[in-house]
Amino acid sequence: MSRSLLSYRFWGLVAGVGSVILVGKVLHDLDCRAAVAAVGAAVMGFAINPIRLSNEVESYSVCVFLVLASFSFYLRIIEPAGIGPGGPRRVAFATLTSLAIAFHYFAGLYAAACVAVPFLLAVVVPGYRGEMRRNLGSRWLPDIATILPPFAVGAYLYQVQAKRWVMPLSSLPSFYYQPLRDTIPSFLMRNLRETFNLFSPFAVSRARFAIPILASFLAACLWAAVRERSQRAPSSRRLYPLAFLAVLLVGGMVLGLRGLYPFGGQMRHQFLLFLFALLAGMVALDGSVHGLSRVGRTAALSGLAAALAANFLVRLPPLLHPEPDRLRPILEARDGDFRRAGRVSVDQFGLVALFTRYYDSGFRFADRISESPPIDRFEVGSADRGFEVLAFRDRWIFEFWDDRVFDELSRAWSREAPDCNGLLRVSGTVFDHPVRSRPNASFRSTLEARLRTEGAARGLRVRNVAATDFLDAYAEFCR
Repeated sequence: MSRSLLSYRFWGLVAGVGSVILVGKVLHDLDCRAAVAAVGAAVMGFAINPIRLSNEVESYSVCVFLVLASFSFYLRIIEPAGIGPGGPRRVAFATLTSLAIAFHYFAGLYAAACVAVPFLLAVVVPGYRGEMRRNLGSRWLPDIATILPPFAVGAYLYQVQAKRWVMPLSSLPSFYYQPLRDTIPSFLMRNLRETFNLFSPFAVSRARFAIPILASFLAACLWAAVRERSQRAPSSRRLYPLAFLAVLLVGGMVLGLRGLYPFGGQMRHQFLLFLFALLAGMVALDGSVHGLSRVGRTAALSGLAAALAANFLVRLPPLLHPEPDRLRPILEARDGDFRRAGRVSVDQFGLVALFTRYYDSGFRFADRISESPPIDRFEVGSADRGFEVLAFRDRWIFEFWDDRVFDELSRAWSREAPDCNGLLRVSGTVFDHPVRSRPNASFRSTLEARLRTEGAARGLRVRNVAATDFLDAYAEFCR
């Protein structure tokens, strides 16, 4: 099993099942009825995007599981009245949040929201503000001690790993605000529409339809929360999912505008929005059915379950008959080039691409040939028919318009044989749905000319140059 496709997906699938269970548990902790908690867990289990997330060989699914587990403890320690539960629950929250950040950096947004949400509620809910003010003296020290470990882990990982990625990435151009391309309103409207379509059971083509629907959902959740507090005076913990959703949504907009984090679109980075939208929606549903008779509650929940089942059946065929793998044909077409050159240099995305193509042919780490910049060497296949891979770990996508990329490449190539080195870039647009976007008709010739020019400037002979309109490129640089 260690070399099978299932083995690579195993933990993601297990985490996905665990997340379904945790959604039900969190809704129970939010004082939702058992039937509502069951419907919420079913939504998590049968929604298409959680299924896709769990089926991918990545750390997102495990991270989501850890965020949900952390949030279940957060709800038990965050109430402003008194110091709350003691050390074990605080340790559990800090540990789970730290692990979530270690699995994927988007959990850092969740950790930041854990700090921001109580202050937001203190601003908008007078009773909450009073409780926080009265108990601040007894709470501030244990609260800081609880949140400090996750932030320390996040700060360490930022310095040693993530700092170089906090910039607009060329593989995700439409998810960062670009003043020469967008106005602020057009950027926000486009990506709010894409975010809506990412998680909605139905897609809309225009922002003027998506944004009112999204605003109506948020308003309905807020109305249900306000109405419930006036009628039942519940614990403020039921406000937390909506407050988290608001903080994450606004925070994502700000970071996207500042070019620090991609906002919107068909990306797993946005899954936290789905998670807290689900929790907030289920809490609102639970409050809305409070005044209904037993028959009315049963009818409402049965209707929702039927709608969920219908949506699942409509969206099921793409899962059973997935689109063809666009990445494998690109690499298979270059297989002979890789073996003839004897060595190919790739960025981080290219390393992932090559591993998915050659993992079952023998893909072995050999050594690190450089620390500045960090470059790892891998061996692929047998000694007589294989080739080497130089992975530039500081580069997610080779920016061929940056002269420093070619300086780093030429220095690495000058250290060792062979005489010729292949250079591969596979763009992130390979996963665009339903078709890959084309920058413009002249891009291919422009990119090929750039590769030839930069190679000649460094005394290298360039051959077998091939670029596509999709930002992919391959070339061989020889001494």
